[in-house]
Amino acid sequence: MRNLRFFRSAAVAGAILLSASGAFADSVNMTVSASVPAGCRMTSVPAMSFGTLDLVSALDVSVPVTVSFKCTVGTTATSFSVGGTATSPYTSNLSSGGNTIAYSISWLAPTFVAGTGVGATGTATDVTLTGSILGTAYANKPVGNYSQTVAIAINP
Repeated sequence: MRNLRFFRSAAVAGAILLSASGAFADSVNMTVSASVPAGCRMTSVPAMSFGTLDLVSALDVSVPVTVSFKCTVGTTATSFSVGGTATSPYTSNLSSGGNTIAYSISWLAPTFVAGTGVGATGTATDVTLTGSILGTAYANKPVGNYSQTVAIAINP
């Protein structure tokens, strides 16, 4: 009986060893990827405010603001536009209800160079926009807050 128990124990141990030695492992390579698109983005576009216009003196008013943009590394911008116009000046009207005041925005076309990145270490390209209103455009206008929204765009 003892021998039978010994043989049974040996058989169970052998089966355990066989099943343990029958295990296998596997290793497979996984591809990891990312894509960085070519692009440019505006990084600073301040409001252009002509302030409170003096109807008594009705002087011409000019206001400069600087807008900035950055492009991804190696990407060169191809166009810059104000209000959909790629050539200076852009002309339009500020409005308050049914009343308008004519104005213009002029700029020198930026020099397009390959971008150095859009993050904190990328170098921005600055473009100075100069808004102008002639005194004759507002001298006889009614009281109101005149405004307009203008798109500033940079394209790669």
